Amino acid sequence: MTAGRGRGKISPEALVAEFLTNFERDRYEIQIGKTKLLVILDRIMPTLAERFIRLGL
Repeated sequence: MTAGRGRGKISPEALVAEFLTNFERDRYEIQIGKTKLLVILDRIMPTLAERFIRLGL
């Protein structure tokens, strides 16, 4: 899924650590890594957030 994207990746270890921390706190909708910023951007400027998703920026 991230083939060809050499920068900005999250390591599997970081993903699992963040997931488990939130799961233990009974949080079932978890934003991991850069998706935290995307959620905030989507609230403020949804059109720009959609463009980021579409273009993969």
